[in-house]
Amino acid sequence: MAKSEIPFIIHTPDNLDVEVLGTTFSITAYPEDECYLVSLLEGKVEVGDPLTKLTMAPGEIISYNRSTKNMERLDKDVSHMYGWMDNKLYMDNMSLAAVCKTLERWYDVKITLAAGLGESANYTGVLREDNITDVLNALCSLSNIKYEMNGRHISITPK
Repeated sequence: MAKSEIPFIIHTPDNLDVEVLGTTFSITAYPEDECYLVSLLEGKVEVGDPLTKLTMAPGEIISYNRSTKNMERLDKDVSHMYGWMDNKLYMDNMSLAAVCKTLERWYDVKITLAAGLGESANYTGVLREDNITDVLNALCSLSNIKYEMNGRHISITPK
């Protein structure tokens, strides 16, 4: 998340430009993700590639598909994009694999899931925990899983 009163442009490797015009916004653009997400909390942001530009209003989220170059406005709650600021993980039918990817980014850990486990459980709700151990314990109480932690590596297996 960034807040700026001075206009600037963020260039991604896939030619998506985010022009920031005095605002509070977030951009999720990891090289391994199929889609980039730009969310706007306040102010004004213009998102575009060489062919298309969209101006965002506060409360909007735009998804940019890296392979198709398609941009679309998503009908999601923008506040969920900022949950990490309050140690809140908002899950809307989120797979265990997607939850683990988020946890890896938040806590700088590597999570390995047993084969087939990543799509075996989906979660809807909000987890508000202080650390990764608390989050993992909560997931274990919600699902038939267990985890083992070895330094910064976590293995998740069925119970």
